[in-house]
Amino acid sequence: MKFKIFFLLLVGVALFSFLFFFVLFPVKAQSTIVPFGGVTLAVIPCVNGVLLVTQRPVTGPEKLIFDPSSSRLYPYFKLVPGSSGKHILGIASTPSVCNLVYKHVVAPKIIMIGTSE
Repeated sequence: MKFKIFFLLLVGVALFSFLFFFVLFPVKAQSTIVPFGGVTLAVIPCVNGVLLVTQRPVTGPEKLIFDPSSSRLYPYFKLVPGSSGKHILGIASTPSVCNLVYKHVVAPKIIMIGTSE
């Protein structure tokens, strides 16, 4: 009999604690997607195989990282080292690293990007 009361009390306390915790600290969904757009100032190749894109931003960060293996490039496919003056528009996500010879740059990683002619 004592075991049954103890068990019911334990289950009640656990259920109350669980519900109280989720009412007090509700889970909120947050997105790490950042839209960006502007004119490219420089596209610099990095040692680790990604491209560092520097832009004059209309919106979004000034520096972005383009990874050929995971970033989707839409027409006109004009994101090559040395190209500047192209208008770009897209979305970026969590930060990534560009290893240059003299320093490391951390910037948002491009998910999708479109360029002008």
